Amino acid sequence: MSGSWVCVAYGDDPAVVAAGALCFFAEPGGRTCPSEAVCHAAMAEERRRVFRAINEKAAAEDEPGGPFAYLESQFASPEQLLNADQPDDDEGGAPGEGQA
Repeated sequence: MSGSWVCVAYGDDPAVVAAGALCFFAEPGGRTCPSEAVCHAAMAEERRRVFRAINEKAAAEDEPGGPFAYLESQFASPEQLLNADQPDDDEGGAPGEGQA
């Protein structure tokens, strides 16, 4: 794989890039996404997956106000997860909203 785009999960922090965080789905220094468009689509699906998991685990918690209920209260939509508020991310998300 090659390419010079910034993974939407990690952003463009030079220290993160220097550490080898090029692709959320790959080992450090590698990429699995063959293009920036695939990167965006894969991260959109991952946000939805994580959001569903948070909601399912919150519903199954025995303890009111448990850790997943807390997460559920902090993230109202998948677009708030995994650095989705990057300006070039088609999914949007309001700048300044919390990120997981």
